[in-house]
Amino acid sequence: LLPCITLFIRGDMFTAALHHLVYHHVFLYYPEVLPNTIFCDPQVVLTKVTELVQYHHKLRDNPDKCVATRSVITTFRDHGLLSLELLRKFTKHYIDGLFTPQHLLDLLMHLHVIAIMRNGEYMMSALLPHLDSENMLQFLQQSTSLIIRPIQECIPSGLFCCLVAHLLSPMNKSPWKVCMNRGKPLRLYRNCISFVQTDGTEVITLVDMFYYIQVHIDEASVELCSEVRDCILIGIRNTCSVLKYHDVRFEDAFMCKGASCTSDPPHVSVVVHPRSSNRSVYKWKCTIIENQWGYLSEDQLMWVGKKGVSKRKNDENASNDLQASDTAYKRQKHTSDLLFLDDEPSLSLLMNKVAAKIPDKYEAVGLQLGLTQGQLQAIRPRNQCLQDHHRAFSEIFGMWSRHEMPPYTWRTIIDVLKCPAVDEVPLSEELTSLMKE
Repeated sequence: LLPCITLFIRGDMFTAALHHLVYHHVFLYYPEVLPNTIFCDPQVVLTKVTELVQYHHKLRDNPDKCVATRSVITTFRDHGLLSLELLRKFTKHYIDGLFTPQHLLDLLMHLHVIAIMRNGEYMMSALLPHLDSENMLQFLQQSTSLIIRPIQECIPSGLFCCLVAHLLSPMNKSPWKVCMNRGKPLRLYRNCISFVQTDGTEVITLVDMFYYIQVHIDEASVELCSEVRDCILIGIRNTCSVLKYHDVRFEDAFMCKGASCTSDPPHVSVVVHPRSSNRSVYKWKCTIIENQWGYLSEDQLMWVGKKGVSKRKNDENASNDLQASDTAYKRQKHTSDLLFLDDEPSLSLLMNKVAAKIPDKYEAVGLQLGLTQGQLQAIRPRNQCLQDHHRAFSEIFGMWSRHEMPPYTWRTIIDVLKCPAVDEVPLSEELTSLMKE
């Protein structure tokens, strides 16, 4: 801060300017793990990761040059395992006391690029070999394996590898482990990994199918399936936050086995959650053939925490119930951000549902979301016009989404609207009516 003091710039103004530059991706700053380091050139971080990728490809393309006695090198080549010793091999950009190999290790773990495997070893799953489609047929034919898929697009880039890092991370409430068989990983590929829970023995396999993630459990039970699904969804939400994918929402599905459907091309049927008077009825709906639907089997119901299936005796009532559920499902696809209080809100919905209705209260909302007076001063509108107020709100929500203190959820924004400093109880009640626990 010495140059700032020389220029008579207050510390809070400097902090506000720093956050503004970070928000616009001019600088990289990770105060959670590197509070004293600011990357004025983002290329530094990219270069350190590129060095690892290039070195790994070099080892795989020239396996004869890999010295067998160097276990650090061989495990990095075969299983994507790296250590501090390996990171010290690349000296570029390191600065003693400011940016060291240990700092790089902490940063890569924070960004979910690597995951701790055992003491002193970390796995970079993006470097693992790819499992071909022929060896994944056993999972593709499983109609009881859960599918978690984005509602409107394919799996975002990097999400699966970062999800793996989260599941193995000590930050996960119940960290998983890579499943071992006779001292070797059962399945350890970039797109297919088998896990076991820390206190369990059941094999849990995750498969990245590009358009969705498939989850398979060898010996499934209601409690285990529900717990695994919740753990993965929490991991996806955390990973999307790290990767700044705030507008991506996911839904449950299974491989479609409808009588009128052919297996070519393989496609999924989405789960239609009960939203009618009979809330115990869960159904699947084909994503290709309209009006092709059916009840979830008992094995499929385990994923949603149900032990049995409740069927209607009257087919006509069942059809009407499906139509009502399907209408709600379509509504869910358009308002998926407003379903759960603990979901992460998208910026577009925050602007439309909050900022547009209280444009002059950006400062009060910003203070309640943890911003400082210095940060608010840096983004304060020069002109008291509606457009500038919206821009200020956009900056505030952006800062909140990056720091997530308080938590970046709809529940937080509703609590903020209720507080006396903001005093927008009717708006908070309006948002609450659109959500559920």
